[in-house]
Amino acid sequence: MGKGSEWTRFVTSLYNEKKKQNANYMFKQALKDAGKLYKKTKDVSQDLHKKVKKSVTGKKKSKKNRTRKNRTRKNM
Repeated sequence: MGKGSEWTRFVTSLYNEKKKQNANYMFKQALKDAGKLYKKTKDVSQDLHKKVKKSVTGKKKSKKNRTRKNRTRKNM
């Protein structure tokens, strides 16, 4: 696709679709409509991404042992 974030492309494509149906459709309305739709699609894709990521990567390590204080002690 073109330049811009995923959100920008999503809103623009929604706007173009609705503008074909209604000549008075405004971009600010597309932003409102896209917000509702994007959240739903984003939630579904994030849930799927989390499931795939867990199955691939497994358990994450904690950051407890990565503090600056601990790093300097190990180097001494």
